[in-house]
Amino acid sequence: IPSNKIVVHVKRVGGAFGGKDSIRHIRLCIAISIAAMKLKRPVRLTLDRNHDMLISGHRHPYKSIYKVGFTSSGILKALDIVIYSNGGWSQDYSVPILERSLLHCDNVYNFKNLKCYGRVCKTNIQSTTAFRGFGMPQAALICEVVLEHVASYLKMEPVELRQINLYQENDSTHFKQTLINWHIPRMWSELIKSSEYYQRLEQLKKFNSENHYRKRGIAMTATKLGLGFTKKYMYQAGALIHIYRDGTVLLTHG
Repeated sequence: IPSNKIVVHVKRVGGAFGGKDSIRHIRLCIAISIAAMKLKRPVRLTLDRNHDMLISGHRHPYKSIYKVGFTSSGILKALDIVIYSNGGWSQDYSVPILERSLLHCDNVYNFKNLKCYGRVCKTNIQSTTAFRGFGMPQAALICEVVLEHVASYLKMEPVELRQINLYQENDSTHFKQTLINWHIPRMWSELIKSSEYYQRLEQLKKFNSENHYRKRGIAMTATKLGLGFTKKYMYQAGALIHIYRDGTVLLTHG
């Protein structure tokens, strides 16, 4: 079908960017276009919920293998990590999603020395695709699990371990980005105070010691999310500026 013969009308699309970005709808478009050409009439395809969920890609499942180095006082010295992403049967957005995961596997903590690798695995499940966070949530969760393991080994409160390893102003990430206007340490301290974290922690310890089957917990974590795309061409955009006689400026972009 010549491109100039194709007209696409899109109604409201719910959800976040994942359903809009993913290429998995192409095969449905191909099937519909073949039917329309064959029958010489409009064709509509409506999937029931079961088939829709069956062919829809989901968030990438991750598996990670890591080695971490730290001092007896809890200072993180090194992290060596490999992340495996289950991409399903096609590549889709698996590579840029994994790239973002590698850029966020430090979360908000200064590991001093960090080495990370990533592998997208081709498997026989439905092709996984973009979801909110675009690889950051998996990476942040992996990093938090690492810190939980360190805290458990040192018999240290996880919130204290996190606090002493937070990035500070002008620290550099493992990809050499200098953190400027970095307010996480200040936010952390203020939230610890305003939430009465340690008072509530003592109350929970007392409750747990008095209850055999019912337990309660409290935790505090932080995350960061870098803004931008993994390809420079995706930063291209157009803008139209109107300057009116009274000095008013109208900017239209998109």
